[in-house]
Amino acid sequence: MGQISSYTLTPLTCEVLIVGAGPAGTVAARLLALAGIKVVLVDRVNIEQQKIGESLPGAARPMLERLGLVSWVEKSSSIINKGNLSCWGGTQLVATDFIRDPYGCGWHLDRQQFDQNLRDAAEDAGALMIKGRISSVVENSDGIQAKVGDQSITAQWVIDASGNSRFVASMFGVSKHRDAPLFALYAWCKNNTVDTRSVVEAVPTGWWYTAGLPDEQRVLAFFSLPEQIKILRDKDNFISALKETIHIANWCPAAGISSSPLQVTEATGSYLDKVFGARWLAVGNVALSFEPLSSQGIYNAIYTGLRGAEAVKAALIDNDRSLLIQYGERIKSIRAAYSIAISGYYQQEQRWPEQPFWIEHQNERL
Repeated sequence: MGQISSYTLTPLTCEVLIVGAGPAGTVAARLLALAGIKVVLVDRVNIEQQKIGESLPGAARPMLERLGLVSWVEKSSSIINKGNLSCWGGTQLVATDFIRDPYGCGWHLDRQQFDQNLRDAAEDAGALMIKGRISSVVENSDGIQAKVGDQSITAQWVIDASGNSRFVASMFGVSKHRDAPLFALYAWCKNNTVDTRSVVEAVPTGWWYTAGLPDEQRVLAFFSLPEQIKILRDKDNFISALKETIHIANWCPAAGISSSPLQVTEATGSYLDKVFGARWLAVGNVALSFEPLSSQGIYNAIYTGLRGAEAVKAALIDNDRSLLIQYGERIKSIRAAYSIAISGYYQQEQRWPEQPFWIEHQNERL
């Protein structure tokens, strides 16, 4: 649609440069473009790389409706997520039914298709997409100067939606705070059950997660400290640990993942010292990231993309920075509420008080 390649050398001028085309960046781009603001969206898009992170709660629906994104989500081969099952603090599975949620059921997404559809929605609104690696971002009296390969871009504002790399924030010297370390070892396999609810099971060395996905796929993930993840990267060790679970193995038989490659990603919660400056603002995982136990990652991306873009729009069009201040305060309050909630959840599991994982994740939050 509006896409250009990274080898275009003609200098570009825009009002807002957005670094990162995940959900936070594309939501921000769509809102600003719909307001008539010239937006350039930059990312190294890799459509071949599968991403973990597929749950979107029903509470996101009002935001999606406001942005005209419900139809784009529904085109993502999404399936309804009717609830979750949790084996935590005991051996029994406890069910939470989302049908009673005031916003209704959420979705399990084909994450690659979902992200692509949001990029398409941003371009449909008028945002210009550039595929490439951003190499520099500099703030001066004239605005923002950036480089994507050999492409020069001048903007009045830059939104950092670069995820855990926090490219812009790090260029501006903003400090990041990290929670107790948490890494995920994950794989995909064929789904062998009609029950596609999310399932979480605590074990002595961490916790397991699985969920049914579109196209009869299933994701399986183990979350733990880096040392344990290194041990289970050996497929035989991973399968042995899976067989020791009480419930997860019923959804993910060892034979189903024997041919699936194991992948690793960091899932540590974190947040920035500050989330905006004179001409920049952070959204999504840049501003604050939640560990997957909260199931709020994509919701947080959409919310911060929306609110952050509103603040930038007010500053750009009306020279009103009050929404920036409100946005910063809101991020602080979300972080505080998240810390209390996740601490309470970890404290519910008291079966292995001497295990390193539970010592690390419970004591940090006391």
